[in-house]
Amino acid sequence: MTQMFRFERVATPLDPRQVFKDKLLDGMQLTQAQLARAIGISKPRLNMILKGRCQISPEIALRIEKVFDIPAQYWLRVRNEYELFEQRQRMSRVLEELPQRSAGINEPSRWRALDWQAAA
Repeated sequence: MTQMFRFERVATPLDPRQVFKDKLLDGMQLTQAQLARAIGISKPRLNMILKGRCQISPEIALRIEKVFDIPAQYWLRVRNEYELFEQRQRMSRVLEELPQRSAGINEPSRWRALDWQAAA
């Protein structure tokens, strides 16, 4: 029997641009020019991040980590959670139509708990 994939209703994750603005610009009381200079990028590039035309890349995350001691993983996790949520919203109908395969009661799962922990 085929089971349908069901989405849990999840709160909208934080928008990485807003987190970036709240923590770095407002939280540190910096102007865009000061922040761009501090992390060694151009003002136009910073503006592109704030406008959503450019993502917070691993490079940017590492620069922020070095200057402000906020872990790079934090920035990438915020970005990934938001992007996954947005994509799930866009694909919800397609995903609903895909069959879900699940292991039978007596069948061992192909995914072990350690595999999931390593991915987390």
